Amino acid sequence: ACPDAAAAGDSVLVVRRSPDPLAACVPKRFTDRLMVEPKRLIDRHVVGTAVTDVTELTLVSGDTRVEVARKGTGWIMRAPKGGELDSDATTALLARMTDVEGTFVTPADDLASLGLDPPLATVRIMGLPERSSAGKDRTERIDVGKVIDGTVHIRRHDDGQVLQIPETSALAFLPTPSVLRGPAVFRHAMPLVRGLEVACGGRQQRAKRSPQGSWTLIQPKKS
Repeated sequence: ACPDAAAAGDSVLVVRRSPDPLAACVPKRFTDRLMVEPKRLIDRHVVGTAVTDVTELTLVSGDTRVEVARKGTGWIMRAPKGGELDSDATTALLARMTDVEGTFVTPADDLASLGLDPPLATVRIMGLPERSSAGKDRTERIDVGKVIDGTVHIRRHDDGQVLQIPETSALAFLPTPSVLRGPAVFRHAMPLVRGLEVACGGRQQRAKRSPQGSWTLIQPKKS
């Protein structure tokens, strides 16, 4: 208790143990910020790796496999086929995954009842080494269950915890190559384009661009 009787009415004694020990009487209304309920410290996020720390991502569901890896400041796809990816689209997908939080459920002895045996999809995330580790890359594995009444169960291999999330949130964990490509139709900057060919329904159009930037219709020829 506060040694000062005059200050003890609406105050509590707070002691700082380190780095410099100090004791003081402070109003009770300020101590609410120091009292944290244990449940607020529980990590309810499905993914524990920060977006900026992710180096590889693999999503598998049935015969569909999507595998991407960081390359420099961008991303490349390794499966189902190789090629550069839209950096913004890939980062946006990772942000959706890392933002998802769920509700803990008691794991059932029969994982099949939760749609997790077998899972609908599996996720593997490779990340930069944690500060406390001995230089080893971080690896996260996640099982994505089948949809049950509009919800999906997720199992984190790190700690064995099972979380329940909405079906809409689970879509981020399914292998969908198209979401990584971005909305752009053409991947080349216009100054680099030298020609264009369009074919549809048996008809064809061809145009050629001059170094000065003007276009000439090659096919069909003007009558």
